[in-house]
Amino acid sequence: MAIKNYSVVLNDSEGKEVPIEISTFPGRLGTKLASKLLRIASSFVKALPSDSSDSLLDKAVNFEALSKALVENLEESKVLSIIQELLTYTRVAGQEVAKGEIFDLVFSGEYGLLMGVLKFVLEKNFKSFFSESAIGKILARVQEALKTKK
Repeated sequence: MAIKNYSVVLNDSEGKEVPIEISTFPGRLGTKLASKLLRIASSFVKALPSDSSDSLLDKAVNFEALSKALVENLEESKVLSIIQELLTYTRVAGQEVAKGEIFDLVFSGEYGLLMGVLKFVLEKNFKSFFSESAIGKILARVQEALKTKK
């Protein structure tokens, strides 16, 4: 139980390999960000079709969809703030991208790369949070309650 480091290689818009390194969040920051993500994720549960026969727990959390939701469903003024918080312990090609000027340079014209990096950060930091043993149970109950209301 300590901060862990992960790395992956993603491709930029020209197909060049870009090394990504992250460290997991310290407990307090991770909890704060998990709370923000839960508010976003709960809106997905409410949006599920009421005739869906699958339980939420039968599905793996789609971290790609969650990262897209950060961009698509938040007010513009909040999008950049939460993205930069999520990238606090992230290095892209060795550069700390949480810093505004570095973020601007690294992701200039590379929004696909940004989404890939966000997906990786979310998976490595929050997979257990959204699992069946954690908040997944609560989200599944919300989904079931919404089904029975209709």
